[in-house]
Amino acid sequence: MIGTNLRIGARLGLAFGVVLLITGLMALTGMWRLGSLKDEARKLAYEEVERASLTQKWVENIRINWVRTAAALHAASSERVTVLQKEMDGTSKVISELQKQLEPMINDDKGKALFADIGKYREAYRGPRADLLKKKLAGEDVTAAVDATLLPLATAYLKSLDVLIDHMDDQL
Repeated sequence: MIGTNLRIGARLGLAFGVVLLITGLMALTGMWRLGSLKDEARKLAYEEVERASLTQKWVENIRINWVRTAAALHAASSERVTVLQKEMDGTSKVISELQKQLEPMINDDKGKALFADIGKYREAYRGPRADLLKKKLAGEDVTAAVDATLLPLATAYLKSLDVLIDHMDDQL
């Protein structure tokens, strides 16, 4: 056996050196793992903050457009309807951009399905909104249709986004 010819003090010193070497290797491995964990935590936090920011902006813009839509469809003058419609078109472009930015940040299948549902709800809302705006510009009274038709569609659109937000929160 190795070290049988060594004195007890030398053997103890050698054993202590081996234990010290193993402890040093464990400490280095721990530091390396903590460093990579820190990078992952920073990346995760950045992505989550970015996703939360994008979805919050999306919700805010939907609400802004809903207020503009209701105001336009209740407006007395067609000039006011035209001004509000231009503002809604601009906000819709912002929403489309937010949607494009958010889409690659959703990685799981359920999230992708929920995201696709939001697109369907958005189109289900935008089509009737455009029709009612055309009718309003043509001089028709569409105030009854705002609450009866458009409000439930806007509410469903917002709820579909809330479902995605809840799902993303659950992923954490």
